[in-house]
Amino acid sequence: MSETPQAAARERTRWLLAESDTSIDAKGRVLFPKKFRDGLGEDFVILVGEHYQLILYPNQVFQEIVDEIQKYPRLSQGRQNYTREFTRDSEQGLEFDPQGRLVIPQKLRTVANLKGELKLMGQIDYLELWSSDEREEFEKDPHSYKPERRELLQAAYERMVSEGKDRG
Repeated sequence: MSETPQAAARERTRWLLAESDTSIDAKGRVLFPKKFRDGLGEDFVILVGEHYQLILYPNQVFQEIVDEIQKYPRLSQGRQNYTREFTRDSEQGLEFDPQGRLVIPQKLRTVANLKGELKLMGQIDYLELWSSDEREEFEKDPHSYKPERRELLQAAYERMVSEGKDRG
């Protein structure tokens, strides 16, 4: 019997903890500390988060999210809308170079407003990558900082769940 994603997550020895200052160069390269590279592993997914920050999920954590989404009917408009919004700007298959740098694709740099100084923030099982200026603005008032994406994702998620209950 194969190991479940939850069991694999419990077996992790490298959690994504703390925060680190870094920067992005003109080529879009960001240096990641070794502890974060080890925590992400070789396979990970990058998506745009609910506040337009970038979220980096190790594949096993992302698989748990996919498993949750796949519990809902494939033809449900709620599931389709949520999946579309959640994965709209995303990348996979990226690799760190020998110096520990990751090239962030241009479309993700633009959406997340990444330039100059950045913050890497460990969130136990995933990483957030913020522009330092954007993170500073977020911390002033998290509840009112760029609410449109969070509200869109929340509404799509609630519709997915609601439609799933209606069919169950």
